Amino acid sequence: MKEIGKRTMRQVKKGNVKAFQKIVEHYRQSVYNICILMIGNEEKAEELASDTFLYAHAHMNDFLKSNKRFSIWLYQSMVILAQERLKEGLNLDEVTSAKGILPLLLNVPFNKRVAIIMDAWYHLSDQEISEVLHTTKSEVQTFIYEGREKFSEVLRCMDSVEKENLLRRIG
Repeated sequence: MKEIGKRTMRQVKKGNVKAFQKIVEHYRQSVYNICILMIGNEEKAEELASDTFLYAHAHMNDFLKSNKRFSIWLYQSMVILAQERLKEGLNLDEVTSAKGILPLLLNVPFNKRVAIIMDAWYHLSDQEISEVLHTTKSEVQTFIYEGREKFSEVLRCMDSVEKENLLRRIG
């Protein structure tokens, strides 16, 4: 996905609504998809995605002062907001829209789940994931390894019929 330039971000800072709409349109689907994979509830994911864009708009100065790619900064903001929601008591047992692989993924601890999502679905480098999660590259590698192990463990616990149905649904 092509990055949106700092020029557009400066326009947002100056109150250009069309510039911000361009940002939202560009990142809306990927932000929502990551939110649903992180928290597993469509309604809560929509709220988190909206809050992420509101945060981005309100804190555009922070981005402009940083030397980060916008997508990395946006994903960092989204992860921080998601962690706050989880601390406030978002109950992952209340997953209302979990389909396919999602219920299994929700068994993986949060940071490991985010690392797997960013690695497998968004093809971020270990360095980029470490920036999103505010950790080291080596810890990201550990998160990905341990997250995959946990995911495999959950798969192993499924009976063969459940596993076959799941694999058929996810292609």
